[in-house]
Amino acid sequence: MRKGFQLVASVCAALVFGSSTMSAQPALATIAPDSTNKPVHQLSPMVIGNGFGFAVVNPSCEVTRFYAHPYRFERPNEDVSKDGDSTANYFKKAVWSNSGATKSPVLEYVGQSHVLASHNGSETNYFFNPFGVKHNVFVLLNQSIPATTKHAVPTTTKGSVPTTENGSASATGNGSVKPSVEPFLSVEWSAPIEKEETLTISGRSTRILQLKGIKEPIAVLSTALDGRELVSSTKLVGAGWAFISADDRKSLETAVQDFIRWQQGDVGKSLVDREVKSLDDWRLPPRVKFANDKERLLWRQSETFLRMAQIQEPDIDGRHSKGLILASLPDGVWFTPWVRDMAYALVALTRMGHTAEAREAILGYFNARPVGRWKNETKGLDYQISVTRYYGDGSEEADYSGLQTPNVEFDDWGLALWTVAEYWQKTHDLSLLTAKTYRGPLYESMRDYVVMPLLGNLDPVGNGGLIVAADSSCWEEHQQNKRHHAFDSITAINGLRGFLEIAKAKHDDKTVQLVSDKIKALEIGFKSAFVKDNSIRGTVETSFKNEIDGSVLEAFNMGVISDPAVMKGTIDKLELLKTASGGYRRVRGSTNYEKHEFLFINFLLARVLNAQAEKLTAPAAERARAAAILSDMVESAVIDHGLIPEMYVSEKSSDYPGEIGAPAGSIPMVGYGAGIYAITLLERENASAK
Repeated sequence: MRKGFQLVASVCAALVFGSSTMSAQPALATIAPDSTNKPVHQLSPMVIGNGFGFAVVNPSCEVTRFYAHPYRFERPNEDVSKDGDSTANYFKKAVWSNSGATKSPVLEYVGQSHVLASHNGSETNYFFNPFGVKHNVFVLLNQSIPATTKHAVPTTTKGSVPTTENGSASATGNGSVKPSVEPFLSVEWSAPIEKEETLTISGRSTRILQLKGIKEPIAVLSTALDGRELVSSTKLVGAGWAFISADDRKSLETAVQDFIRWQQGDVGKSLVDREVKSLDDWRLPPRVKFANDKERLLWRQSETFLRMAQIQEPDIDGRHSKGLILASLPDGVWFTPWVRDMAYALVALTRMGHTAEAREAILGYFNARPVGRWKNETKGLDYQISVTRYYGDGSEEADYSGLQTPNVEFDDWGLALWTVAEYWQKTHDLSLLTAKTYRGPLYESMRDYVVMPLLGNLDPVGNGGLIVAADSSCWEEHQQNKRHHAFDSITAINGLRGFLEIAKAKHDDKTVQLVSDKIKALEIGFKSAFVKDNSIRGTVETSFKNEIDGSVLEAFNMGVISDPAVMKGTIDKLELLKTASGGYRRVRGSTNYEKHEFLFINFLLARVLNAQAEKLTAPAAERARAAAILSDMVESAVIDHGLIPEMYVSEKSSDYPGEIGAPAGSIPMVGYGAGIYAITLLERENASAK
């Protein structure tokens, strides 16, 4: 296990990764805290979500976030160079009354699901957003009654014996009733309550709250079936509560009705068991042989995160983001849809067999709007795929990050073509190609607003060669620093090759000829511009920072370059990107963000070594090296609840605090984490089968 990562003695310090509440399942292994003398690191906050919203629980077992929508920014700022309008968070803090009863409760994802549990002696609290309800619903349950809780109320006013949601009751020897002792949920709202009222919806007492400065109303109702009413909006007495958010009052009442129907009269742990079973029914048998149980557990958690990261809010007038996939989950800051990260997540879903989700994501690319906002950076050509990322409403964002110019990333267009090609190769789904999208049938939209603008942004090089035009590319260096990046041409060649097979299936002969000619010119141009002295350089322009670029490893993974000498030379030069934490940084940049180990590069290298080992001088040693790179990341992720981070700390700084080797950046990553992990294991399996 890498240095810099150990559990700390805080309220929720202990960790079990991999336990299961489902009696029908085989027992899953648990991963115990590392007991060796390693530098201390705080565990990351844990996220739960269902595609309609997210909640975050910190290592102290406090809920610190419940978002109104499943993305960071709802819509653009009037000034496009600034961040968009942030999604509202309802909670400052919410905590169960028993959370601090002991010093070392256990916090875990139940069976590597989206259900979070904190175990505290005889007490267990559950937190989850059910996939079974197609709304933004957050459920909090307390499984038993703590003796230390002082608040006591009867849960019914009629009948012989009052009962709690758990079915417990209290009576004296002569038959008189003694009030039950109940837990309570303490809620500190993020803003003052401006208005509240109590309604009866589908026979259930429901409190509707409007918080100051938050346009979306929120409903609060007990999961108990005893007619309980909410007495206080800050001290919620009872063993189960649901928080439901919606765009407006009418939608909120519908969401409450749907939640009550989904509950089906179940309470307590039966809701948890049902939700975990439903997720397990959705899972597909892994198409890999795992090296150990930790790989299997991380696969399952990654599969869950990929589903959690896909936006499920329905498209409505002014919002067109359904199907898009976030780059990270909160508390990671990149919980916004990024074209490139989404591509790796989408390809992972396709290769894992989750083709319904992959299809929905592809449609998300082609229904997002408005896009084509930076035509001044694309030689005036209109386009469908964003040049960087999307706001929650589906509109294009180019990410200025406080600078004077946007990011324009032509690799996004090649990567989007790759995703469709992977899906097509897997399914041969003709209905997708004819599906109605924002700009017409999907095939025509892909050809006219992805392929054609990509071909229109090529520059001549060498003897009849072409490369993709200068831009910000995958490391987002902004147009003021634009260069001709190898990664853009790698993804263009790969994406166009995949599109070519689809064009042939559509008998689009004119396009087939055009694309075939451009691919040949790109292949010539790539070798002429980027292959020097038996290695691939990151940019055409001379640059100490970009000369050695870890992203060029995709040239081997995507089949753009197969020459063993170039492969060896490129891998050897990569050692100049080696960090003190053990892995590889992206480039030799000077900013704090560029100095740390970047896991995406580690995964790219492991993929090359697994798939291309036979082309290198010592195949067995290269496969062992790939195994060590992967094992290091798996070990660390398993300790941190299966969360794969963006980076590991490679040198101490105030921007990325922590010991060397501690997780850093946005946590957990989706495409650059869960997605590329699945891709790496699947490619390893394919390589071993050859």
